[in-house]
Amino acid sequence: MKIDHIALETPRVQDSKKPEKNNSGTDFQKLLEEANGRLNDASQGAFPSSLNQPLGTRTESTLSPPPVSGLEGGEGLFQIRSQGVQSTVNALEILEDYQQALADPAVPLKRIDQLVQSLSREIPRLNVLSEKLPPSDPLQKILAEVGILSTVEIEKFRRGEYV
Repeated sequence: MKIDHIALETPRVQDSKKPEKNNSGTDFQKLLEEANGRLNDASQGAFPSSLNQPLGTRTESTLSPPPVSGLEGGEGLFQIRSQGVQSTVNALEILEDYQQALADPAVPLKRIDQLVQSLSREIPRLNVLSEKLPPSDPLQKILAEVGILSTVEIEKFRRGEYV
């Protein structure tokens, strides 16, 4: 294929006038303030009050596992997320107790085994809640990571790596 003519001219751009300011539209600042107000209203009460308590002040009732049954029903994403947060907190607290028990040689293996059993009961709850969340949700990734970490620690304990 032979090319006879290549146009090396650059197209001319016509000068255009700057657009005039349109004062008939809505004010951006006003829209921004309205959106901020809606965001603040929606964020208040976003998590159950038990999650807002400091870690050392939680009672046994705040650590009770969230109900998993009925998730297939008409529950909203908000409720699934709040249950996921609570399950994650429970699993991390069990893992923290487990870490402290392993570090203390005076703690009997029966006590550590009880922690491992508690952790193994929490894993299915984490998995169910993780499956209910969309893959783009950051909480879904956190639930999956905590579930994997918990499973690995349970297997290490059962294989006797810490004895």
